[in-house]
Amino acid sequence: MQNYMIKNKKRIGILTFHRAINYGAVLQAFALYTTLQDEYDVEIIDYECKQILKNNNIESSRLKKFVKYILYPRLMVDKNKRVKKFNFFVNKRLTLSLEYNESNIGLADSNYDAFIVGSDQVWNLRVTGNDMNYFLKFTNDNKKYSYAASFGGSPRVFENKKDVINSALSSFQSLLVREADAMEYIKKEKISDDVKLTCDPVFLISRKEWVEKLKLKKEKQKRKYIFVYIVAPDDYSMTFAMNLAKEKNLDVVVNQLYKGKRAYINGTIPRMDAGPIDFLQLIMNAECVVTTSFHAMAFSLIFNIDFYYELSSDSKNKNSRLVSLADKFGVQDREIVNGISEPKIIEWEKINQEINNYSKMSKSVLFDSLKLI
Repeated sequence: MQNYMIKNKKRIGILTFHRAINYGAVLQAFALYTTLQDEYDVEIIDYECKQILKNNNIESSRLKKFVKYILYPRLMVDKNKRVKKFNFFVNKRLTLSLEYNESNIGLADSNYDAFIVGSDQVWNLRVTGNDMNYFLKFTNDNKKYSYAASFGGSPRVFENKKDVINSALSSFQSLLVREADAMEYIKKEKISDDVKLTCDPVFLISRKEWVEKLKLKKEKQKRKYIFVYIVAPDDYSMTFAMNLAKEKNLDVVVNQLYKGKRAYINGTIPRMDAGPIDFLQLIMNAECVVTTSFHAMAFSLIFNIDFYYELSSDSKNKNSRLVSLADKFGVQDREIVNGISEPKIIEWEKINQEINNYSKMSKSVLFDSLKLI
């Protein structure tokens, strides 16, 4: 009976960055996949994007890797462990499609009733190397849906691609985006009036579900710690964390992914080997999180962990994701400005209710948008 029901469920393919060696990318893919599973036969489209491979150094030649092992032996050993943990998570926790690339992705069209692109920065052309398949150009218009899709900043950055982007978006059946600036752009450009703001997929799963589904453990620590996770150029985060740790007699655990800089700092505990589950447990067991990352902030909110965030001064990082998230939950006072943050105590009951409401609304919008497939 169960197999019969699965066969008759509508088939949905999710196109996202599931192969990126990036905690947020993989965990949001897991969250959206898990959320849709009860109602649909879901697969992650196992699509190979050349730029994503390049971004993660997956295409590096043997010579380049050898040189890096000579120059940065500890970093490369830890990175290798991290990549293995990511691959294990993806292969164990997600149902993947056949393998596709830019030349044969059109073959996927006949295998699914609909495609959802998102979440994450799927419409950030810098990240994808101008790969328009993330605008679902390979399938029929009646199969095109998005969920919490992001440009990673203002769509105005891609002014030279404006006509192509607008044309591609106008063919979607449903446009669900993650940031207010994307929604405003779509409305202002008259692409669609029926565009809605939805939460990042990680909020679709409750704290209890994250713990149960991934068997996360709340562990008693020998020494309490601050978890520092930096993914974009920062000016003050590390100094702020070190000063806070000294004040409160805490250790500093560091995962620094911005080009490997400051990965190993005297007086800190490096966790460059952390996989997706390690990452969640590092946040869940921390006394405090200091970050430049959208998803580290998101999981701090989900797990009710005190946190501070810094907006990057790098011009390539428009920060709209963090700003939008901070505005949504009223935690703007957690921003580190000029090395200083003077926050109020977070009202976790209020935050939890807002997360629950946002999740329910987003699920409702998502499933309503898919009723016609």
